[in-house]
Amino acid sequence: MYILILVIACFNYVNLSFSRVFKQLYSLHIQKLMGAGSGQLSMQLFADTFMTVGFGFLIAQLIQFDLLGIMNRIMSIQVPVNFLYSSQMLPVTFGFILFLACIPALYMSRRLPDMSVSMYNNFYRGKAKGRIITSLAIVQFIISFILIIGNISVRRQISLLYDKAENYKGIYTFSVGDNETSMFRLKENIGSLSGIQAVALSNPIYEWPLGEFSPDGTYESYTSEDGDEEIMEVMGYKLLKGLPWKEAIERYPHPVYLNRTWAQSLFPDGELPVGSLIKEYEPRLKDRPPFGDDHVIAGVVEDYFMYVFR
Repeated sequence: MYILILVIACFNYVNLSFSRVFKQLYSLHIQKLMGAGSGQLSMQLFADTFMTVGFGFLIAQLIQFDLLGIMNRIMSIQVPVNFLYSSQMLPVTFGFILFLACIPALYMSRRLPDMSVSMYNNFYRGKAKGRIITSLAIVQFIISFILIIGNISVRRQISLLYDKAENYKGIYTFSVGDNETSMFRLKENIGSLSGIQAVALSNPIYEWPLGEFSPDGTYESYTSEDGDEEIMEVMGYKLLKGLPWKEAIERYPHPVYLNRTWAQSLFPDGELPVGSLIKEYEPRLKDRPPFGDDHVIAGVVEDYFMYVFR
């Protein structure tokens, strides 16, 4: 994004330079009449253009420093000042400055000393100039459109990232191995602490493929998360249809709650067969853990995004 903004700035600089170059031609011809050589004129033009672009970038760095806080608020991100001026970013920044300052400086120093006023009028003030400015304006419009779309996409993904973080707000996870005695003891000890609303024991979250890869490289998979009777309360799953969690625990040994998207794909008519084996409606789960012969459908919960991007 910063590179695209930099390209727009360079195009604007080219547009604004036409009138300035025309004024420099008169000065160059006067200096030639006074005995200045081509090498001296080239060095003067190179230094003038290089310093103009270089100082412009340095001023832009100061403005960037002042506006960084506003950018962080607009983009809902946290880019520290130390990052912009760190050992990783400074060489890249100054590399761009040198590169983009040398290109126009070399062009001006080689082109202008041999250009007459009539040559400039024929090329830069006629149809050629109109085509150049029109082309630059079109490219700027395209880049600006890309920046707008990119900004919207970034903000959506950042919003989704914050939604993901909200899912785990106030939740603490611990890994204590496979000793059931120690796990139950830890649960009791944590539950007795003040400020703790609920404690649940659960297995790790697993993602399993439902089939082989398609020719285009895509595949379907499911993510499973299982836990005890308090997992729904701890994770904040929103029940949309079916039995309440505690009632399902009492009625079935392994109740299964489907997320809304998966349930809609299995039961497009909206009829949920509570108490039926999940494998009867999704044959691809027959050999997939953790679904056994006692895993029955108990309800549907709101979609819960396990990953940041979708």
